[in-house]
Amino acid sequence: MKINLRSYATELSFWIEALKPFISKEFHRPLSALKEQLENGRDNLRPAFEWKLDKPVVTKEAERYDGPDKSPHKVKVGWQFESNFVSNEQSRKTGLWTVTKMVTHIRVYSANNDEEILHFHHDLKNREQLGPHVHMQFSEHYLKDKGRIPIAVPRFPVTAILPTDCFDLVLVTLPPSFIQF
Repeated sequence: MKINLRSYATELSFWIEALKPFISKEFHRPLSALKEQLENGRDNLRPAFEWKLDKPVVTKEAERYDGPDKSPHKVKVGWQFESNFVSNEQSRKTGLWTVTKMVTHIRVYSANNDEEILHFHHDLKNREQLGPHVHMQFSEHYLKDKGRIPIAVPRFPVTAILPTDCFDLVLVTLPPSFIQF
């Protein structure tokens, strides 16, 4: 998979500004640092670089979107990712880089006690894995930590693989009360 990192950096700038109302001010600086990290990796002469968010950016709390009992359950959503990009001779001219790793973790936390209540990730499969090349699956570590069998399947096919797109999918499912004007 290839990506134009010049175009994506521009998209990322707008995306960061659009995300700011949904997160606490403490996460604004890490988001700005993300953009700088992407641009530095892209503009340096290194043949490859890693781009990642070490600690999750967490949304402000929102009520559960839907459910059978309709009782409010306040949740927050955490977003974290890691990726690797490799250049070729033409990358400096075209801006195209090869994506060798892309995994975005989404965690849902109870706003009452910050307990992780769900963890899944969007991922590119590696050669040893079965299933769709671009997929979403529940985190095996999360299942193991909850005392469940840490199975790697099912891997659900998805079209979103960029970290920003994966987080957008989660944000559009939050209730209108989450968005405060």
